[in-house]
This record gives sequence, C-alpha cells and structure tokens, in this order.
Amino acid sequence: MDRSFLDATVLFSAAYRADAGVVRLWRLPVTTIHSSEYAVEEARRNLGETGQLDRFDVLMGDVQRVPAGTMNVASRQGVPLPEQDWPIVAGALAARATHLITGDLQNFGPHFGKQLFGVIVLSPPMYFRSRRDGTSDSSPDAIGRATAQGGSESLVARSANASGYALSTSFALPRGRLMLQAYIKGALGRAHYEIL
Repeated sequence: MDRSFLDATVLFSAAYRADAGVVRLWRLPVTTIHSSEYAVEEARRNLGETGQLDRFDVLMGDVQRVPAGTMNVASRQGVPLPEQDWPIVAGALAARATHLITGDLQNFGPHFGKQLFGVIVLSPPMYFRSRRDGTSDSSPDAIGRATAQGGSESLVARSANASGYALSTSFALPRGRLMLQAYIKGALGRAHYEIL
C-alpha cells in the first residue's frame, strides 16, 4: 500500500478549482493520504474564496495528519533545499510515507523520480503515470520507465501579491523532462503550482 504525503502545493491545487484533476489522489485504491499541519496551514492560508475553503475542509477530512516539525542541519546530509521545505520532508518522514507528492518544481524538481531519505519524490502527474497500470510500482526505476513513454503534463503557476494582482502562466512539459524551474521573483512573492 502506498502512503502518499501531499505538500501544500498539492493540497492548494486540489481545493483551488472544483474540477481539479489532482483530486484523483483521494480516490486511488491502496493509497493512504497524509500531510502535516504545516502543509495544511500553508495551503489554507493561500486559499481565499469560500468555495475553495469549503472544498479544502472536505478534502482534509480524508487526510491523515502529522504534527509540524523540521529536520536539524546535521540530519539533512547536505541535501540542497530551502529552509521552508524541510518541514515538508520532515512531515513525509514522520508519516512514514512511501511517496512525497509535490507541485513545487523549483525546489523539489531536481529530486523528482528519486528517493529523498527513503521517500520517492514525484509530481502528481508522475505519480498517476506510475499507477496507471493499476500497480503501485513507483520505484525510481519504474518512474524512469513511465516518464520515457511520451506524453505531457501541464501545470499552471499562480501567485498574487499583497494588492491582489495575479500572475498565471501555463506550461506543457514533455514527460521525458522531469524538471521545470519556474522563478517568480520580486513583488509577486512565492508561486503556487496548480497541477492540471
């Protein structure tokens, strides 16, 4: 059975639109959904509309949560991640997750399809592809085979500044490319990735 840990980008994406494709994660057989209080609160903080918050609350009813935490510098083994992402890794480890599912291509992209402290890091489309044949074989070798089969995944990066101005950019990625680095700097602040 897969134990999938969802970070804030995936939780946010699931509640952002009523027809979000990433909600399929909640319906997969032989999968339990986990997250941390840290990720849940980050996602909730970035949702603004009543409908989004209502969808979020319904989805969170099926998510097993672990307390917020982080990893000390010595235990990080030199892995390059921004400080704000260490609570996500710590949450996945605390949940004893088999998979860390994230839409954060900028920071986790270099780890896609690889194990990070024993947890396989994937985007939602990569995870869905690994499960397409009905198996739960999402080992790094299986992920490599799945991403080499062609096709594409799409995402939308959205961010808003304090004045409410938003940026929305769409990308289509060939499956063979595992990483897209999207940099949104300046007044827009941190980007949120919505997996379509």
